[in-house]
Amino acid sequence: ELENEETSLIYCGGVLEEGQREGKVLGVLGIFFDWENLVFPILEGCLPRIKGEVVEGGAAFYVNDEHKVIATTDSENFKIGQVVKLPSENLNLDAGESASGIFTANEKKYIIGSSKTQGYREYQGLGWTAHVVRPID
Repeated sequence: ELENEETSLIYCGGVLEEGQREGKVLGVLGIFFDWENLVFPILEGCLPRIKGEVVEGGAAFYVNDEHKVIATTDSENFKIGQVVKLPSENLNLDAGESASGIFTANEKKYIIGSSKTQGYREYQGLGWTAHVVRPID
């Protein structure tokens, strides 16, 4: 059951003897994050800006490994659950890779920057990709 019926992000990892990457497991460390309070400040901090002001029509969003939007600053144009038709070079990234380009969505032309997670330490990540867009028409 979800805490307060909200979405959570849960990480866990083994605690190994003497802090080694391999060896005797001593226990497990689990961390629960409130997804809403974690993700939106990060995305809002990535919004495209000119002279400190957010560019009108700019957006930032995460997609999962199925390319479905899982978090967004623009729920009108990049809806949760939507598969946004992005250039293949922005979709088919390897872990830690980035790409940029131009694409059209919602009858608007956008410039896009994308980066795929590389995980953290021994954690491989979930294959999510961050996209930041701004209209150029």
